[in-house]
Amino acid sequence: MLPLYPLFVLSALAQPAQEPLNEHYQALGLGVLWSLPVLGSQDERAGFVISYQATRPEKRLTLFNRSLKLSLETHLSYTYGGGWRLQPRDQSLSLGVLAMGRYENIGPSRRGFYVEAGWGLHYSSRRTWDLNTLLNSTPTFGVGVLFPYRVSSVGSIGLRLMHISNAGTVGSNQGQNQLIVFSTFRI
Repeated sequence: MLPLYPLFVLSALAQPAQEPLNEHYQALGLGVLWSLPVLGSQDERAGFVISYQATRPEKRLTLFNRSLKLSLETHLSYTYGGGWRLQPRDQSLSLGVLAMGRYENIGPSRRGFYVEAGWGLHYSSRRTWDLNTLLNSTPTFGVGVLFPYRVSSVGSIGLRLMHISNAGTVGSNQGQNQLIVFSTFRI
């Protein structure tokens, strides 16, 4: 039996890697955010975000023999900021939706990385120094790592950059750039 063991190991290694968990999934997310004082942002804000994502493979689109994924997300965020140019400090509650394309490179060990990009809408409970409308657009880009958790599921930790602005429809359109440290867990 012992002489056959190396052949068994070699045959297992020679099999093509299959993309694990390439199915529809849902995930809950939690993150902390900070505004970045670049490209127009002047109102320093901090807060947190919670999200729900529904993701499915898009078999018609592939990259490096892996299907890209379409992810739809809704998120609720709370920010605290203001105090700039004698503006009073304020709190804001926002509700947003995102549609993102996502590339996941994940191996049989359920470890890997992802890259995502998308666009959405963001409705805020109040105007702020940088956001002079309540409804804004949100181009988004993110990267992160995937890791196993529980018996057969996958979690992620990543960075997301979200630009929130009114797309030039009203006023000066300074916009706000938020850096989000984000973690999701598939449910």
